[in-house]
This record gives sequence, structure tokens and C-alpha cells, in this order.
Amino acid sequence: MPGNVRSTLGAPLEIRGTVLPNRIVSAPMERNYCTLDGRVTRRYVDYLRARAAGGAGLTFTESSYVTQASKARPAQMGLHRDHVIEPLAALADAVHAEGGLLGVELNHAGRVVPSSVSQLQPVAPSAVPCAEIGGEMPRAMTIGDIDDAVEAFALAARRAVDAGVDVISIHGAHGYLIAQFLSPRSNRRTDEYGEPAAFLNRVVHAVRDSVGERIPIFLRLSAFEGLPGGLDDEATIAAVARADLDQIDVIDVSAGTYGAGEWITPSGEVEEGYLAERAARYRGFGRVVCVAGRITTADAAARIVAGGAADLVAVGRALHADPEWARHAMRGSRPRPCISCNQGCADVIHRGVPLWCAVNPATGREGRSRRRGPLRADLLVVGGGLAGMEAAVTAAEAGLRVRLVERAAELGGQFALAARLRPKPQFPRLLTWYRDRLASLGVDVCLRTDQSVDEIGRSSDGIEAVIVATGGTGYVPPVPGSDRARVVEVREWLRTGAPAPGDEVIVWGGDRAAVYVADDLLAHGHRVTVVTSAPELAPEAGARERLPAVRRLTTDPGVTVHLGVSVERVDENAVICGRGDERFTVDSAALIIASHGVMPANSALGPIALPAGRVAWAGDTAGGTTIDEAIATGRSAALEVIATIEDGSDAGDPATNVRAKEEVSAR
Repeated sequence: MPGNVRSTLGAPLEIRGTVLPNRIVSAPMERNYCTLDGRVTRRYVDYLRARAAGGAGLTFTESSYVTQASKARPAQMGLHRDHVIEPLAALADAVHAEGGLLGVELNHAGRVVPSSVSQLQPVAPSAVPCAEIGGEMPRAMTIGDIDDAVEAFALAARRAVDAGVDVISIHGAHGYLIAQFLSPRSNRRTDEYGEPAAFLNRVVHAVRDSVGERIPIFLRLSAFEGLPGGLDDEATIAAVARADLDQIDVIDVSAGTYGAGEWITPSGEVEEGYLAERAARYRGFGRVVCVAGRITTADAAARIVAGGAADLVAVGRALHADPEWARHAMRGSRPRPCISCNQGCADVIHRGVPLWCAVNPATGREGRSRRRGPLRADLLVVGGGLAGMEAAVTAAEAGLRVRLVERAAELGGQFALAARLRPKPQFPRLLTWYRDRLASLGVDVCLRTDQSVDEIGRSSDGIEAVIVATGGTGYVPPVPGSDRARVVEVREWLRTGAPAPGDEVIVWGGDRAAVYVADDLLAHGHRVTVVTSAPELAPEAGARERLPAVRRLTTDPGVTVHLGVSVERVDENAVICGRGDERFTVDSAALIIASHGVMPANSALGPIALPAGRVAWAGDTAGGTTIDEAIATGRSAALEVIATIEDGSDAGDPATNVRAKEEVSAR
């Protein structure tokens, strides 16, 4: 329904005389792109400028600390002192130049502030630590502390407005200080601030007095906390009813808290727009309503707005994946999809490194986009997994004539195998996008190409550059008995598409692939035994990425997990295991699915003489074994070839492709 989507999401909305161009809000989302003293950087400006240029009507910065004592992360944006005003003004100018509005979110992190970041003891309504994250013991705030915090919110709001910001948001969600006052889990006070909304009301009035009557103010709230003894739907509604909403223009509905972050950035298993019905309840307060909650498609966003659940949709990760998501949504085209994996966003924030995106390697590098004219050259891409598809798309967008050859009957490689599993229901959307994008760019896709890389190269006359993305083969440790027929490497097993025989399956390994396959087997009714030498399940995955599957595997009675255990021998009816000095036997003749990583496939191109700069490797052949690495190496391989062609050079003396690959591998 492209026409309906455009009319619904593209409708302007006026709030206090400020006209939002459409109903799409680029949600506040921390990015770790700021300086240590809280200033926005050129990278930050480029990032938000791209979202405004991509059609978002209102673009928020991120949770911004109002005082040094409220700083939760080293590279967080600050509004705590006047030195941040000038760079913020440059950001406002950049967003305005693209026709968008800029908003900032004011925050005090309270008890979840690490003293290692703020260099101060954290403060809170009461001396109650956030046990779910191993938080430090906070100091209970005095009345003077509360007065200072209220003033800090007001001063921060004034700095934002002085910088040219159009909209202010007060962060009362996700377990930060205002939410700590609202929640019975963290507010044990017996004075006037034991009333949940008392602190919030003081902040709201102070911010309104500071910014004046013309600035719209959002209030972000968690509809529920998601922890025992915390705020549920009814308790939150009751708390909002006690708030002074006459100074608030928009109630911005989110969910979750520290210790229940799976509701802040839900996995792909959670229904899209899952907070819509909850948001509709806030309409009774007579305010404009905005809602977040895994809104990744235009249809979901339009249903929420057209159905009356909310006036605005707050889109975070989907705009992180594609800065032009809003424009695509309003014109009915398909953006590069967010697959709700959390790998480069939610699971990166607390590590202090700049955010990236698993499905879009250009995210966070918006200022480095290629601006030259189209090229005319012929490129061969060998391999149709994620790396090969990304390489083909990047090259075709630059104007190259691209031929992509793939041995299998479908595109997608190992990612297509993972897309069949229960924990990854959004993966097929990325496959569909790549297939459609390749078709729209006119890439010549040749499937079932049953030739070696060498043979493909020999038969490709006229090719001026080659990208090799031939994937990898699974590794099975050579322990005694691992060559038995009942031991199958996980990727080979998935390629068969056959159901596992019998009621029981042993999964040997504990990496991502092992965990998600084990979870899928559980969903299909199998009893599962996991044996891994790792100290935890999926240790290479982030907390939010792995949470749903790991939670099921560690709580379901149909699963037995052996951590820190080696497999010493595989017999016909048993697996001999070891843990330190202990030896024990898993008595079972069941299928054993082994998951121990990938080795690069043989990708030698033989004696085809192309200059080194005209040959590049991507994906497993370039050491990229994860989703983000596959896509990123695919893009970088294409850019490497493009740069060589644009410069009219061969990046070195002519050499065989074998030697070129060795040089790339050495780097």
C-alpha cells in the first residue's frame, strides 16, 4: 500500500508552532561518537545529517548527560557545560540544512553511572545498587543533590536551545535516574520524593521554565520495566497520571530497564511494533503519543499511525541500518533492512567503541562516501554469500558491469542456512533485499555454476577485475572417532535440509552456530546435549544478541549443557569427555553436530594474469567469518577494485592471482 504509507507517514504534525515534516522520528540512540568531554564530532554530524537527508522529520541525538556525575559512558554526548554548545550548533545547522528538525534527550544515569567514567560515586533515590548489572553501591541523594540535579536538567536544556535545537526530550525510561525515582525497585525514600512522580515533576517544570513556551518537550517512559517487583503496565500508567503533563507535549513510549534490556532493543523474535497497543493507552492523557519498539518496516509504522495507536513512530536501529529508511518508507521502496541482531549497536554501546552496523558497513562512515562518476569496467564476483552479494552491489552502484557466479542453487551461502533457524526470523529479509537489489542493478547472477574458481576465471574473457568470495568449510577437530558417520559438521548438516533423526541430538561446540542450531533443535522437539570447551555459551556474541537462545537452552529441562568440557573420543554409543582431571561419558548413539568455526575455501585463481590491484578477496577467504565481517569485507573488496580502476593504476606490478591473494592474506 505505497500510497497509503506515504499519506500516513508523510503527514506533517504541528506541536507548539513547530511543524514536524512527517511522522518518522529518528530515535535517540547512543553511538560512542563523541569526544571524552562530551562534544559532538564531525563523524556525529555526518551520521545525523545523513538521517535528516534521508527523510526523518525529527532527528534526536542521544541520551546526553546533564552533569559530570550523570555521565554513563566515556564517548557519550554531554550538555553539562557551555563548551558543548558550539559543536552542537554545527550539528543543528547540518540537520536544518537537510530540512529536518533536531532534538536532544536530557539524561541523568543515576545509580548506573560507573565511577570509572564519572570519577564520582553514583547517586540514586536510595542506596540500592542495580544488582542485575553488578552495579556499584550508590549514595542516596540529599535534598541538595536533588536540587542540583533539577538545575542541571534546566541548564542543559537551555544550552541545547541556545545551540539551535528544536525539541527537548526528558529521559524518564530505561532505568536511569528519573525512572529510578518512579520505580519501587530503586526508590525507598520516606520523604516527599518517595512519591514516584515528585522528582519528575520538578524536572519537567524546571526544563519548561528554562526553554520557554515555544519549544516542544517529549517525555520518554518505559511502559513496563520487565523485572520482578518493577513497574508493570498499570503501575506506569498510574505514575504518569500523577505527573504534571500540562508542561509535556509528547509522551514517548518505550520499555525495559537495566537488567531487562531485551525490551529496549528487542530481538527479531519479538513482534514488530510490539508496544503499539500499550502506547494507545497513553492517548487518554490528551498528549501527542510517540512509540518505539522494533519498528523496522514501513507497513508496521503506517499501521501504528493509521490505526491511531500513536501519532509518531520512533525508529532507531532501522535508521541505523539505512539512513534513507524514512524516504524509502514514504515512497514505498525497500530499505536495507535491520535484522534486529544487536551485534553492532546495542551490544557495542557498553564496550565504549564506536557503533557500527552488521548489515551496513557504511554506517558511521557517512562522511567517507564515494562521490565520483560512474565507472565502466567488467567485474567478476565468485561466490554468492553475503560477502559476494555486498561486493556485487557496491560495485554495480559505482557503475561496474558485474557478473556474480555461485555454485549453489540459491544466493546467501552460510547466511541462508542460518536464516532457517528459530532465533533468526529476520535473516530472510536481508536475503530478499540483496536479491532484489542485485536484480535492480542489473547484476548478471549465474547460479549452479559447477566449476572451480580456476575454471571460472579461464572462461571469463574480458573480465577486468575479480573479487573472490568463495566462503569456507567447517572444521571438525581431529579427535579419535570424529570421522564416524554420526559426526556431521554443522554447515554440512544444515545444507541437507533434513530433520535430525531420533529424539536426541548432541551439539559439539558452543559458538554462535552451535547455540542457534541447538535452540532450533529444541524448537523441533529434540532433547539436546551441548558439549563445549568454552566457559559460556556463544562467548563471541554480545549479551542481547545471544540472550533469547541462551535463556531457553539454560532453562529448558530438555537441554543438558556441559561447559568447559573437552571431547576426548567419540565411540559408537558414547562420547568420552573431560573436565580437568575428571573423565565422564555421555552415553548416546545420537547424531553429533559439530560446530568449531570455518576454514577459508581454496580460492586460487590459477594462472590468470591480472594485476594485484584488480583482484580482491572477501568473506571467509579474507578472514571475515561473521555476518558483519562478511559484508564489510565484501564492500571493502569492491572499493579496493573501484579505487584501482578510478586511478587508472594497477596498484603494483602484474602478478598472478595466487601471489596477490598471498599478499592480501599477509596484510
